[in-house]
Amino acid sequence: MLKQYPTNDWANKYKREIEAASAPYIQFHSGYTSDTQPLKLLDLGIEAGVYHSALWNPKIAFDLQDFTIAGASKNAYSLNGGNTFSFPTTKTTITPTIGVYKSIAGDTTKFTGSLAVNQKLNKYFSVAVSAGILPYTYTISGVQGAVVEDKYQASLGYDDPKGFSGKAGYIYDQFKDDNNVQTAYLWALSPELKASIFSFKAGYAFNYANALHSRYASTESIPEIISNYGNTTTINGIYSPYFTPENQQVHSILANVSVAPSKKLNIAVNTSTGLYAVGNNPYLYLEKSGYAITFGTGFSQTRFTPVKINGNVNYNISKKWDLQLNYTYLKTFFYTSNAVNLSLKYSFNNGK
Repeated sequence: MLKQYPTNDWANKYKREIEAASAPYIQFHSGYTSDTQPLKLLDLGIEAGVYHSALWNPKIAFDLQDFTIAGASKNAYSLNGGNTFSFPTTKTTITPTIGVYKSIAGDTTKFTGSLAVNQKLNKYFSVAVSAGILPYTYTISGVQGAVVEDKYQASLGYDDPKGFSGKAGYIYDQFKDDNNVQTAYLWALSPELKASIFSFKAGYAFNYANALHSRYASTESIPEIISNYGNTTTINGIYSPYFTPENQQVHSILANVSVAPSKKLNIAVNTSTGLYAVGNNPYLYLEKSGYAITFGTGFSQTRFTPVKINGNVNYNISKKWDLQLNYTYLKTFFYTSNAVNLSLKYSFNNGK
């Protein structure tokens, strides 16, 4: 097209996008997360990648994570790399990764890795499956105990650029203590509505999650509870070492709004608000078994309102520099968090 029409806007636009996507790059990122467990995380990282061909598209990443728990700060490190193999004839992509993770738990180092396969079925449908060995860093006890999970995922996606989009999927999280968490989900978004520089999508999401065994545990020992029994009848607990949902189901409404004031700037806000969400809330009690006193666990159905608000600002500083600022507010069944992330990417393209 460009040989015959060198000034064609459409052809030049996609040529620039291809050059930017295939150019070697280096990306710096930093982030800060604080939640009500309370757990704080400062994350600093660097990533580099290069596209050479359909079968050689490698990248490598290093991250430093500074966790603050009970006023004490400790560092964890991760190094991982991978490659994406693309097979245009079959419309298949395969992405293996491998890495190491040094946790804060006594300098424990563990291997991590994943394998993801995406298969395009036709113009709109695609199937994705993946398996990975990943560190679990969502709870205080998970970070302190260097918990690693085996995560398996499968999904069927539908994407019509001019119409509806959606996905249905299943996640199986296997832990080393012979326990698992299973999650089934689906979501759907409406066709995009445009008005001047604004665009809008609305949708619906459903999520169901359940654990094989509860890992809700007391923060005090049985002797401590007995000695203070006259002062309180409540036994305080936490999820240790990871969160275990009990028959948790969430029906949410989705709203995506984006604004493009210029070709260089894009602002997007995505929200998910629970319209009806219930889960079995665990509680602990003491029970006598023979001469021994042990913990018992009961459950009561509880309504809650999960909320996720994600704001994203993308600014194309130049043909080589891209800046991204992200903020996420998350309210879950057992904690609320705020996260801010900043990313700066440099592409080694020719800038033409």
